Amino acid sequence: MKALLTAIKSALVGASTLSYINDTTGIWITPDEDMIPMTATFPSIAIKDGPVPREPLTNLKSEAQPSVHILLYQKVTSGDTSIMGQTAPAIKGILDMADDVRGVLDNNRLSIASVLSAMATDEGASEIIGSDDFVLLKKRLEYRYVQDETRPKN
Repeated sequence: MKALLTAIKSALVGASTLSYINDTTGIWITPDEDMIPMTATFPSIAIKDGPVPREPLTNLKSEAQPSVHILLYQKVTSGDTSIMGQTAPAIKGILDMADDVRGVLDNNRLSIASVLSAMATDEGASEIIGSDDFVLLKKRLEYRYVQDETRPKN
């Protein structure tokens, strides 16, 4: 899972289509989807580990199917800009962000030899989080990876 989370972060940081997100304060790996660093800038993306179901195939081979949650955050503003975005001045809404992340991660095996496939399996609805003085829009994308877990013979 560590290699997977690190590779996802690298792919997102290196994506030209996500250049509107600050690489150091806007993309992070998180222990909880509602734990946002005090130094975070918005829009932003958090990466969280999910469950890892395993299926034994033989005595020496199994398949892991780790899930990774990609959490998108955008400041809530008046009107529909936080969800729909706007062209002038250019502001990406949370739906634009989801499209951009899917463009980077869909079918991306992240150059990890054991990853056999990568697919988006779920996209949650946008939701409001925060308090009266700081309100964010959050959206969760779930990715499922299929990994070969062949073990060496003893």
